[in-house]
Amino acid sequence: MAAAQNFSDQGLLGEIVTKLNEFRNAVVDALNALTATEAENVAAFEERVDSLNAEFAEFQRTIAAVTVDLTAVNDKIQELTAFIAQRDADRKTF
Repeated sequence: MAAAQNFSDQGLLGEIVTKLNEFRNAVVDALNALTATEAENVAAFEERVDSLNAEFAEFQRTIAAVTVDLTAVNDKIQELTAFIAQRDADRKTF
């Protein structure tokens, strides 16, 4: 180790070790903060995805209901068109 090499200024060596430990602690704190932020962001993202999936499912239900209504209206229009054509044909024969 460096201390075993009999540095003339042991105080300087101690300062270097202290600063390196402070730097290491700062890096560890920063990583911990980033990990916590990432976990929060993941949770927020998953919550948003769940919300959007629920909205999408509701839109699909609404579209399905409107499609059923539209099909019924189109069927009714076709029936009425056929009825009107039949009435016109009947009117022409009488």
